[in-house]
Amino acid sequence: QVTRQRWLLQCLAASLEAQGRFQQEVDVLESVVALVQEHTGDPDHPSLVMPMTAIGRAKRALEDFEGAHVALALALAVCDKHLGPTHRDIATCLDNLAQCYMDRRFFAEAEALFRRALEIRELVCHPTEERLVILTSENNVSLAVVAPRRPAPQRR
Repeated sequence: QVTRQRWLLQCLAASLEAQGRFQQEVDVLESVVALVQEHTGDPDHPSLVMPMTAIGRAKRALEDFEGAHVALALALAVCDKHLGPTHRDIATCLDNLAQCYMDRRFFAEAEALFRRALEIRELVCHPTEERLVILTSENNVSLAVVAPRRPAPQRR
């Protein structure tokens, strides 16, 4: 029953994201987090990675970068705790958090996370079959290195 509720709420959140209704998406995803924590009794349950990542993305879209950082850092910590430091999902969590740092113009921090993600991908990805994944990571590092030289974008 709880799994079905979680799935339905996650579907609703995905629909809200597609509609650009990010605050409502956050509200639904926070319900998913509460449901998982209540059901498992574990504040660091692996099932929290997806909704926390989605909350982080939605908060980035709302330009709530501090809130996004908190959600994405938690997703990374949970993922790291359950998967270990060199799992490919850790690289994805690192990229998400690094993007949040890029939004806040914390380029050195973003670069460090992008580099760690690249190191993981070079370790776990097949060098020819997954070359695009590695190239994307290399590009992210390059963007973090070059970004401080560009003027800040004008906010609305």
